[in-house]
Amino acid sequence: MRLSFARRFPVLLAMVWGAGSLLLLPRAEAGFLGDMQAEIQAILERNSGAVVQVTSYQRNRANPAIESARVVSGVVWDDHHVVTYDPALRWATRIQVVVAGGEPTPARLLGEDPLSRIAVLETEAQLPPPLPRRQAAARAAEVVLALSNPTGARPTAALGLIGSELPSALRSGGVPWMQIMVPIGPGGADRH
Repeated sequence: MRLSFARRFPVLLAMVWGAGSLLLLPRAEAGFLGDMQAEIQAILERNSGAVVQVTSYQRNRANPAIESARVVSGVVWDDHHVVTYDPALRWATRIQVVVAGGEPTPARLLGEDPLSRIAVLETEAQLPPPLPRRQAAARAAEVVLALSNPTGARPTAALGLIGSELPSALRSGGVPWMQIMVPIGPGGADRH
């Protein structure tokens, strides 16, 4: 059995699961990887409420009695606003936000940018403090930590890099866009 092998021999264990792979590493105790692992875990603990689950519901056009749900992640922007990415929000019949471990609360779409598909939601519920914001511009090859919360229970994290600035033909209104190379699973970006 692979898992018992991994317990007896603390080596890398790669398991193929669907189109992706899962890489299990022995727990990093000291040094650079251990420090980085501890910092990522601390970031998740400190900011667990700032990354939320967003569920939008749509009625089937052919059969309005059938309702489908789409789940993505969002980030708390301030006391009553969430920023998310979901191109289907404009057709939602209702939207809910779930803070880690909390109950669903209704939200409404305030607006979205049609090019980037970034949307702003508003809820009457008091939201947790937002993630800290950095004022400096992003630069190529910087390490990023992408947080998502597709389950509504607890955020997950993925490491990646900032790539290069996109060509001017792909920009919106003169604003520079950066390519971000980070694996994002269900509930993040355009995956469902």
